[in-house]
Amino acid sequence: MFVTIKSKDNQILKDVRSLAKRKYREAKNKFVLEGKVAVREALEFALKPSYVIGTDAFFNREASAPIVAKAKERGVAIYQVSEKLFNGIAQTEEPQGVLLVLEKQESNWQELTMADNPLWLVVDGLQDPGNLGTIVRTAVAAGVDGLLITKQTVDVYNDKTLRSTMGAIFRTKLLQGVMAEDVVAYCKKFSLPIVVADPRGERPYYQYDFTKGMALVIGSENQGPGPVLTEHADVRVTIPMPGQMESLNAAVAAGILLYERVRQVK
Repeated sequence: MFVTIKSKDNQILKDVRSLAKRKYREAKNKFVLEGKVAVREALEFALKPSYVIGTDAFFNREASAPIVAKAKERGVAIYQVSEKLFNGIAQTEEPQGVLLVLEKQESNWQELTMADNPLWLVVDGLQDPGNLGTIVRTAVAAGVDGLLITKQTVDVYNDKTLRSTMGAIFRTKLLQGVMAEDVVAYCKKFSLPIVVADPRGERPYYQYDFTKGMALVIGSENQGPGPVLTEHADVRVTIPMPGQMESLNAAVAAGILLYERVRQVK
């Protein structure tokens, strides 16, 4: 039923190991997802899954049945390996015995919706993969129309980021590696305000009209967004902090602002 791989020098296993590095993910336009929930979600929603790798023990468990069924339905190859070989390619500390290799499914500028009052979330300069994953998940839950991840931001296909998204990456339009200058140009082309989250901003977020279309920019906790987006901001909104803190966690700030939009629109 499955193809068995018995050597760590098998080319497929070598390819999976190489995808732990960003430069190879970008060169091959592929990435790896680990864990039964993530793999099941990806087989359901991802456009181009390539192949599944699982351990003998995983395929002997009932939890493997939906994954095997969906992989067969979509014509995705399934490889079976020993636990030792799997641990040699896994990136998680406690592997669940199954992973999926798939092609990236990024959108392009033309696919970004320009419906009435669109909301694009721009992440610029954030370096923590877990924070980025949480932001992606929150943004999808809040109904953003598109996610723009700038070149200065951690790779959204980083294993920790992917696990933090809980499958949300497959449910939205996404552009990664964009230049801040292109974001500015596109916003100007469509008269879309650039709204930057900034602890030093001039307007409390609850005083801003979030029902309008906008590109909402979230930066790193320490530095904020880069100079290009900051200098071209139409407005800089702040989240008041009565306590003795200089900044909020970036994912927390994104959640507050995104759900202010939800509150106002409702």
